[in-house]
Amino acid sequence: EQKSPSASVTVNLLPGRALDEGQISAIVHLVSSAVAGLPPGNVTLVDQGGHLLTQSNTSGRDLNDAQLKYASDVEGRIQRRIEAILSPIVGNGNIHAQVTAQLDFASKEQTEEQYRPNGDESHAALRS
Repeated sequence: EQKSPSASVTVNLLPGRALDEGQISAIVHLVSSAVAGLPPGNVTLVDQGGHLLTQSNTSGRDLNDAQLKYASDVEGRIQRRIEAILSPIVGNGNIHAQVTAQLDFASKEQTEEQYRPNGDESHAALRS
């Protein structure tokens, strides 16, 4: 019985940068198509910090570090707002708010602007 091939890839990202799902899929596809018989599920992609970027056999409900940090930031902002609003009413130190944010990371919003000349280059508009 022959073992199927696998690959591990480490990417070095600039500070504050992250790969989106499409870029991760493209890297996995590139690696899996370069090796005969290598299924995309056998490609593991991690960043320089050792954070797993590919998810194998997951339901899609796992949150990455950036999403967890964002949810924590949202919870903290809402908690501070609640306490700031109610403290003058009930007195300082007499309130403790606890917030759990349920955020939907499944949807994505993208805005794109395209500028096309009116067919004739002499009538083209220049945007600066």
